[in-house]
Amino acid sequence: MKLFIFLILVLSVNLVYGQKETKALRKGNIHLDDNKYEDALIDYQEAYRFNSENSLLNYKIGLCYYFTDLDSLAKISFEKAFSLDRKVAEDIHFYIARCNHLTCNFEKAIANYSIELDFALNNDRPDYARALQKFITECRSGIKLLMEQGSLTVVRNLNQPVNSAFPEYAPSVSKDDSKLFYTSRGNENQGTGNPDGIFYALKSDSSWNKAFNIGGPVNSSYIDAVLGISIDAKVLYLYAYENKGDIFFSQFSGTGWSEPEPFSYAINSRFTESSLCFTSNEDTLFFTSDRAGSVGGKDIYYSVKENDEWQTPVNIGDEINTEYDEESVFLFEDTLFFASRGHNSMGGFDIFKTFQKRDGSWNEPENLGFPVNSPYDDLYFTASDSNTYFASERRGGNGKSDIYSIVILPPPYVYIRPDSIIRKAVRFYAISSILFELNSSHNEDAYPSIDILIGFLHSEPGVKVLITGYTDTQGDHNYNMIAPCKTVRWGFMANKY
Repeated sequence: MKLFIFLILVLSVNLVYGQKETKALRKGNIHLDDNKYEDALIDYQEAYRFNSENSLLNYKIGLCYYFTDLDSLAKISFEKAFSLDRKVAEDIHFYIARCNHLTCNFEKAIANYSIELDFALNNDRPDYARALQKFITECRSGIKLLMEQGSLTVVRNLNQPVNSAFPEYAPSVSKDDSKLFYTSRGNENQGTGNPDGIFYALKSDSSWNKAFNIGGPVNSSYIDAVLGISIDAKVLYLYAYENKGDIFFSQFSGTGWSEPEPFSYAINSRFTESSLCFTSNEDTLFFTSDRAGSVGGKDIYYSVKENDEWQTPVNIGDEINTEYDEESVFLFEDTLFFASRGHNSMGGFDIFKTFQKRDGSWNEPENLGFPVNSPYDDLYFTASDSNTYFASERRGGNGKSDIYSIVILPPPYVYIRPDSIIRKAVRFYAISSILFELNSSHNEDAYPSIDILIGFLHSEPGVKVLITGYTDTQGDHNYNMIAPCKTVRWGFMANKY
């Protein structure tokens, strides 16, 4: 009788759990079909409580993480789904590849892209195959760029008061580093009906003060972004969504900014013009456009001023322009900086630099490498006489896109970031990202990475190391402020360093 009652109790509990799991899955599937990934994730996590070994559930949780830009967590879910069922979804190798690509695990990404590439070729999907081949090329570039990393360079998020939970991008800094203009999407924009607004911040005591909306007439229903600032900081160059995208300008009179006006019609066209910069004497300008005659999508063009008139633009040539997009040109002294999806980009837009030779040809573009570039979009390089800045969509920021500064660390500091390479003589030490489960500060799988770090520190006792930790958006704010400290502390205690 006792056994019979026990069996009934077990069956009843399992039935209740099964019903709750099914209900949560059903709600999650509805939200997933509507692309409401955050809502779907809540439901799927509820279902996960009752059945964590469901391969399809883990796959769908991975999708929710992936489409809400939580790539490291998506990677864990996709790989678990694959371990439970190697045929869980037709595109599982693609998502495993993308997550490894975005988290700098390039070799593993290549392996999974290659499997997906075979599938594309065998199923007559040439466009998909070309996209996969491009991803593989980017990963190979990433491997080389990691190995070539040399100077002790770090990037620092400007954080508040410049960056916010909204995307910030397209920074332009004044020559004396006292004024920073940039664009924020979705932030307060004074009721213009345009989600993109231009903001500015002033610097004092080496810190940026509270940023302000530049207001009308610059911010309006048709002005979308700031493109640049003149050397004297009295002219703003702007992007307006007219004729598919034109360049405008506004002048500062001492009391305010003028109504934006179209730039020269020799430059603007019925195609898109989306960035520009000038030589120091302002007799030559460079800009990007997708006009007829471009090598790829958007190309870099230049125009020379003669008799106070801008002449017919000339394509800068295929030494610089590729079959992909070039964007966000910036000239600093004799060096032209630009962003490109081509060349040896490791993913998305990477920032490159080049200079013009005496014979008029251009030097082969050089990728700025890690840590400035990443597998995400990195672009809008700008510089003052003392500092450099850019925008990036890399993870770990405040919003979808943030503005960063580039800093060269003085010896004896070494900065070790996730998925980085430490160079010592001719030997390289790879440090992989260390991920932790929710509500956990312990990960035994991380011992190999920590051993490498400890070995390096023992061999170089004078070196100081900066280790960073961060959380995703789950959990209470106060808890998330403490969690990274726990994980970093565990890393050293685990090896009794």
